[in-house]
Amino acid sequence: MVGKKARNLREIPKGYLAVYVGHDMQRFVIPAIYLSFPDFNVLMESVAEEFGYEQEGGLKFPCEEEEFQEILLRCFEKHRSMKKKKSAKRK
Repeated sequence: MVGKKARNLREIPKGYLAVYVGHDMQRFVIPAIYLSFPDFNVLMESVAEEFGYEQEGGLKFPCEEEEFQEILLRCFEKHRSMKKKKSAKRK
């Protein structure tokens, strides 16, 4: 049972990806759509500079966790407003 539970903790839902942030490589599971947002474009440029385009394992972001969490919050708000606009157009 422990193996199954541990495996479930590592599973990533469809449309999401795991990334690793900061010195301690804290794991975050984020919506893949966030990678298309401008804040993540800046981060992706820093990833390319720091690690190159070919990395082993998961995607690593060379920033502090606090900075990453601020970026996540901005992306969450942008994504939420995009969803609201989409649903308003359907009505």
